Amino acid sequence: MAALQHMSLRQKNRSVADCREERADSRTKQRWTVNYVRHMLTNYDRLLLCVPDEGKTGLKVMVLDEIAKTYPFLKEECERQKNPSWKGRDSDEC
Repeated sequence: MAALQHMSLRQKNRSVADCREERADSRTKQRWTVNYVRHMLTNYDRLLLCVPDEGKTGLKVMVLDEIAKTYPFLKEECERQKNPSWKGRDSDEC
């Protein structure tokens, strides 16, 4: 699963073996997938470099909205990540 490999590589002290797909619940897999799509299948990271700090949240929301439109099965996770209290969970256990 490309999203799993992507998530593992983003975590410096983990390997793919630390986060096995079969050990992850559905919500975790959806989080990995949304993050993979946002970082690997869009120009989100490059755009972040050009957007002032006050525009970064708006950019993320726009990208998450487009992900939800393109991949309706990820809509719930996209909405969760748009919540201001969501701090990102890439460092969570698998």
